[in-house]
Amino acid sequence: MDDNTENKNTDNSAQQGIFSTPELTVDAEKIAQNSEATSEASRAKIASIFANTETGQQAQRLNDAMEANSEPVTEDIVIDAGSKKKSKAPIIVAVVTLVLVAVGVGAWFLVQNLGNQPKETPLGAFNNYLKLAQDGPENVPVVDAEASTNNTTTKWFLLRIANAGLQKSETKEYLDKVKKAYETFYKLYSVMPNVQTNLANTYRSVLLLYINLNNLMVLTDTLVAKYLDDSPNVAYNYIQSFSRTDEMTSLEEDGMEQLKLYLEAELSMLSIADINDCIIGGTFDDFCRTNLAETSTAYQEALSKQQAAGNRMTGISTVLGKLLQDQASILQERISHGE
Repeated sequence: MDDNTENKNTDNSAQQGIFSTPELTVDAEKIAQNSEATSEASRAKIASIFANTETGQQAQRLNDAMEANSEPVTEDIVIDAGSKKKSKAPIIVAVVTLVLVAVGVGAWFLVQNLGNQPKETPLGAFNNYLKLAQDGPENVPVVDAEASTNNTTTKWFLLRIANAGLQKSETKEYLDKVKKAYETFYKLYSVMPNVQTNLANTYRSVLLLYINLNNLMVLTDTLVAKYLDDSPNVAYNYIQSFSRTDEMTSLEEDGMEQLKLYLEAELSMLSIADINDCIIGGTFDDFCRTNLAETSTAYQEALSKQQAAGNRMTGISTVLGKLLQDQASILQERISHGE
């Protein structure tokens, strides 16, 4: 027991001796004084650094202003004095400028290209008319009797229009294109200097009459529409719009007169059908009109006059068509020589 107690006491004395050495003793008072001095020095240094920053300077100015005046200063304090955000306005302006330049360049090239397009000449326009008159409408099968004969190459499609087997709408569309093609040529040719337009005017008059004489179904439908939608007087005035002119030949005057007789007979039949209640559902009933052709003397007389005018127009149309074909080569030659 004594030996163990003595050893323990010896160990404890050795441990206490390490920390009881004067050189290793911690002076708490001195540490506190040094810490306080260090803190003061650090705060002074931090205050000096802060005073030199922009934020510190603004804070100082704010503090001075508050001491000098009771009113608060409204100057903003910039916390982050980093790089300023650049405006996007110059970029937008540059992009818009590039777009405008691109559009301008594109427009310039477009104008240049359009300017290089060959202008249509009177001769080219007349040849377009001839092709349409000779070959007929595109993508429309020719089923007339002359299509399989040798005469097809010498007789224009325009001159075979009555027997071409076209529907009413197809006939109208084709004849409208023929008229428009010639009008295009006539406008170009009539403004040329030092040209004689007498033949072109005569040809134009013959062509327009020929087209009307071969477009009777469309003219009749127009007359019926004016009668139903407007009045009999409006329908009558439509007939009078087909009038003769002083420049017409006797053949043309006869053709125009027969056309008016044909339409006047149609107007008479419309009036008779109207009196006999043949207008059903806003249109003329064909079955009702057929009965009138058998039972009404007045209707029969009007129908007879219309058929006579139609037969006469067929003969006149044939002669007019031959004139168109014969005069075309003469007119084409004059156009090519600028006469």
